Amino acid sequence: MATSIQDVAREAGVSISTVSRSFTRPDLVSAKTRERVLAIADKLNFSLSRSAAALKSGRSLRIAVLMSGHIRLWFTASVIEGLNEVLHTQGYDISVFQISSIEERKEFFEMLPVRRNADAVIVASFDIDNNEIAQLASVGVPIVGINSVEPEARGFTAAVNIDDVQGSTLAARHLINLGHRRITYISTNREVSLSFSVQSRFDSFTACCRREGIEPQVIVCKVDDDGRYEISDVVNQLISQDEMPTAIACQEDGIALPLMFQLERNGFSVPGDVSLIGYDDSFYTGDIGLTTIRQDPVEMARVAARMTLDLIEDDLVFITNGCCTDTSCYGDQTHAPDLSGIENGKGESWDMWKNIAAQAENGEYGNPDKFCSDVNATNWMSATVATANEEIIRHIINVCHRDPREGKVTTGGIVTVKDSTENWYLSWTINRQPQFKSQNKDTVLVWLYALNTDRPGNYVRKPMRECTGEEICREWLYHIGVPIDRIDTLASVACNTTTCFMPYINAFFQPRKESDRPRVVPEGAVNFAFIGQFAETPRDTIFTTEYSMRTGMESVYTLLNVDRGVPEVWGSKYDVRELLRACYYAIDKKPLSEAELNFGERELMKIVLKKIRGTDVELLLKESGLIE
Repeated sequence: MATSIQDVAREAGVSISTVSRSFTRPDLVSAKTRERVLAIADKLNFSLSRSAAALKSGRSLRIAVLMSGHIRLWFTASVIEGLNEVLHTQGYDISVFQISSIEERKEFFEMLPVRRNADAVIVASFDIDNNEIAQLASVGVPIVGINSVEPEARGFTAAVNIDDVQGSTLAARHLINLGHRRITYISTNREVSLSFSVQSRFDSFTACCRREGIEPQVIVCKVDDDGRYEISDVVNQLISQDEMPTAIACQEDGIALPLMFQLERNGFSVPGDVSLIGYDDSFYTGDIGLTTIRQDPVEMARVAARMTLDLIEDDLVFITNGCCTDTSCYGDQTHAPDLSGIENGKGESWDMWKNIAAQAENGEYGNPDKFCSDVNATNWMSATVATANEEIIRHIINVCHRDPREGKVTTGGIVTVKDSTENWYLSWTINRQPQFKSQNKDTVLVWLYALNTDRPGNYVRKPMRECTGEEICREWLYHIGVPIDRIDTLASVACNTTTCFMPYINAFFQPRKESDRPRVVPEGAVNFAFIGQFAETPRDTIFTTEYSMRTGMESVYTLLNVDRGVPEVWGSKYDVRELLRACYYAIDKKPLSEAELNFGERELMKIVLKKIRGTDVELLLKESGLIE
């Protein structure tokens, strides 16, 4: 008769739940008790039912692995080896889904969300579209990619990739440096559309060749119904060309290895008559001396498996819902930003928030449309002008009465151009210089921005969003007083201007009610929270770094039950000590005695200082640095 959990509990003198926790939650049992339970379990030849453990944890203890290639292929077998090495030791089984037809593909993506029999999905070198990603996401489990194209954009939870661009570029350079000009690339053609990493290999290889004036020939290696490469057909295509290539690059070693033998059978010496390079560094390549690009799918699979476990085990999710810089577009000295990709209300952060909000029962996840539905109301544009021109800097000094290169804290503050309020509504400022460690001490970086991006300028008679960096610089030079006959030359020769159009930069200032932003930790949430400027937290205002920090603290303290309160908002504008300290910095960290005061002001200061002598006011002034 099989030993039961009750038998183990009885002999160990503990409860049934303690036996269960000794196997499933050892952190909840003392080391001494667990050792005794496990020893008795071993003596009685008892093991906790795997299905019972799964039921207790709410997990299936199964990982679905989606693959396109046959299991016997080197890459596929290596991935399974690496995954099993990590996952098996943690009590997880691997269910391999080999997709070799359109029907199998459709069945997998339709049935997995229904069955919900996997704790995670690993997609190995398989290109899945956005609709299939959405089907997998509906399972509510992590999706981890191995050699996935644009994993973040496609919605993968995590991914590990090789650098196919670098690998294929190395392969192309190797053949070109050997002096080859007649180069052929061998790719594959499969029934199931795969534009995963092999597409990157092809694109980067051909691009490298074309940069050297070489147009590589492309041969498609057919794959039979059993997944075997038809190498003889490749050889026939090679020898039927007008000229035999002097170099051949293969998409993978699975093509290169048999091709080497087939070429030699047909009288072609490798590398004597033709150079051959593969990709993968798979089995036997070293033994037969095939040149190849190395990758390590076993280690990649180990990394992917560890990522998967990290995402499964007690995962907490912190969501930055909405982003004011989403879909920002950049321009430079000679190009205006490309706005063709901007679509009202669209962007990665907004799309994610909308998807989350749609799942709310009572609107508890906020209303993103209140913030992102009107790009015309939320956009503005900025630019950065870099210049070391003395003529321009003299005009800056005339406006600010300070040389921005002196390294002082205050360089004039934000300057708003009155004449521009009905046009671009242009403002500019120069923060403390240098802003960057490597910045030349003679170079000044000027930040300018405009609120009306759809109106013509005063000097440049076109909307700012349609302007190049040089044109925006002209408008600024005009407003700081540069003579008109000098503007175009200085903007072109003496300045370098980069630009940025931000469709949602004013999103958090849009009219809203309290429920339009979700609470940091919504009612009933146990493992997720919203953080950032679009989460609602009491007694604070947006548009500050402090706000984002406080929402992060609130989320962590709440979800992890940390017995600590979120600090109150720093009331700096109500603290006379901070105001006095700010004055000290505003006058370049000088005492009042060194400030630029007229005779009357100095005499008045003497009277005031005499009146406050020995008081707390004098002490405050001394602590701030304003008096010595």
